[in-house]
Amino acid sequence: MSDDGKTEATESVAAASAERDGGSAVLTEAQTTLLTAVLDELIPASGDGRMPAAGELGLAASVGTVMSARPASACLLSPGLDAIEKEAQAAGSPFPDGDKDSKAAVIGAVSAAHPEFFEALWSATLVAYYQHPRVVAELGLRPGPPFPDGYEVEPSDEKLLAPVRAKARMYREC
Repeated sequence: MSDDGKTEATESVAAASAERDGGSAVLTEAQTTLLTAVLDELIPASGDGRMPAAGELGLAASVGTVMSARPASACLLSPGLDAIEKEAQAAGSPFPDGDKDSKAAVIGAVSAAHPEFFEALWSATLVAYYQHPRVVAELGLRPGPPFPDGYEVEPSDEKLLAPVRAKARMYREC
């Protein structure tokens, strides 16, 4: 175990995740409801209704899976959601039932107190949101991966890489 205890916590979260559903990350019903409400605040629907809110797309499970799969954020998900609900209850109501201003205040307070959690949550939310077929279509992009049949890549001057290639290896072989 490391001095800060993170290794053991990460391993126990990974072990618990592996036991559930053949290794897939699973949120409880209450966590899914809470995370859906949080996602709707992080990425709300556009004023014209063209772009959907993140929670409206049903991304809670995807965000939970992404966060649980990353070692740096696996141990942050449940405590982060608990902190949001605790802060909301202290403000007077469960987070999903709060008004826009109280939800913003809760998110602000918890993001200030738990910046690592919110950084991981924001990253996972963006990944899930901008990969969703409805969002991709609304942005006018072609669905699917950009390569190998995707975007046109202009040829470049290979000589520009010479200084990089001349450097010593900066990584270790696996």
